[in-house]
Amino acid sequence: MSVMQITLPSEVRIPMTHGRADAAVPVVSPGEKVAVGQLIARAEGPLGVPVHSSVSGTVTGVQSLPSKLGKDDLHVIVETDGRQTPADIRPPVISSREDLIRAARDCGLVGLGGAGYPTFAKFENEGKAFEHLIINGVECEPFVTSDHINTIAYAKDVAAGAALLLRWLDIKDCFIAVQRGMEEAFPLLEESCKDLDSVRPVQVSRIFPAGEETALADALLGVRTAPGELLKDKGVLVLNVSTLIKLQQYVVTGMPLVSRTVTVDGDALSRPMNVEVPVGTPVIDVLQFCGADMESLRKIIVGGPMTGIALPDTNFYVSKTDDALICFSAYRAERDRETGCINCGRCIAACPQGLMPNLLFKAWRKRDEKALEKGYLSACTGCGCCSFVCPARKQISYELGLARAIFSEPGRAAMIEDAEGGRDER
Repeated sequence: MSVMQITLPSEVRIPMTHGRADAAVPVVSPGEKVAVGQLIARAEGPLGVPVHSSVSGTVTGVQSLPSKLGKDDLHVIVETDGRQTPADIRPPVISSREDLIRAARDCGLVGLGGAGYPTFAKFENEGKAFEHLIINGVECEPFVTSDHINTIAYAKDVAAGAALLLRWLDIKDCFIAVQRGMEEAFPLLEESCKDLDSVRPVQVSRIFPAGEETALADALLGVRTAPGELLKDKGVLVLNVSTLIKLQQYVVTGMPLVSRTVTVDGDALSRPMNVEVPVGTPVIDVLQFCGADMESLRKIIVGGPMTGIALPDTNFYVSKTDDALICFSAYRAERDRETGCINCGRCIAACPQGLMPNLLFKAWRKRDEKALEKGYLSACTGCGCCSFVCPARKQISYELGLARAIFSEPGRAAMIEDAEGGRDER
């Protein structure tokens, strides 16, 4: 198993917004030459991270383009020159906790497991000490294997990165968690960590959503969080394994986050594979490299099929948080017709957070904000279990995701009105 290098695209469109990070501000102009790893947008805001060029070439534009979340984001457009000339970069000097946090920010690092929370902000934790570190390599989403393949390819970087965090964040122990059945990755981790007394590779259940961080903390440490409570409040830091690898590589080489590993899979492909993709690469270029059958292709999901987002078309660009592109034919993409809720309670039994998704779903359709708050909507992780088990085929997880997005944003009334007609489009 290996990661393939994608053919360099003729143009990249690099978004200024990645995951939950604040939008970066471009510092380049059309006509300017850029190199790989060169700063093209400065960090802005308390959760801001910088953005760097993923290719060498010429900036041809700075413009707003639609994002996969349905809003317009600013993009820097670069025409590639085919040389991939690196910028003048140097590794950061790490001699304190503050240096490590600064390095995580300067790297432009956000969580690569899909959530996209800025890594430096996870490390800060308002000055509170961490007691436990969990490196999350548990990939329980169907089809997605990017973390798995990275763990195999960079097991030594995983061990070195864990030691780096333990030292400078003053954490006493570390678990590197992978799912059972990873016959190649687990022995490599054991070998790489054999001289690290405080680092312990472990195997956990493959049952979804074992990779969700609160489920992982409960399984490994017996640490549970109440609704609205965060793991960092309990002294637990959870970091995605691919995120850790990129941080360790930045500390060694000085090359910031300019590419990521993407799983490309599904029945509409002739060559499913994991590919290293420069940030900003057009989705269509990735699909064509992997042999997508554009005639039979009916649905593209960014992320896993349980928690991912369906793209309306191929006119989008790979961001730092896109760990997978799952391509389905009409046969796989077909969704059963929704019927009435029979109050069977399967969604309640399946919810790993102990919520009552059926009541939250009904409250959302009534736009009852008080009922949603009383039912702890904010504790929903969007894992998709409720939708998967629902015999009525209701899109519970999707609609609760809309509810979380809308009721946490300003201008909610207009957003609710916009959502009225589109609830069943996904």
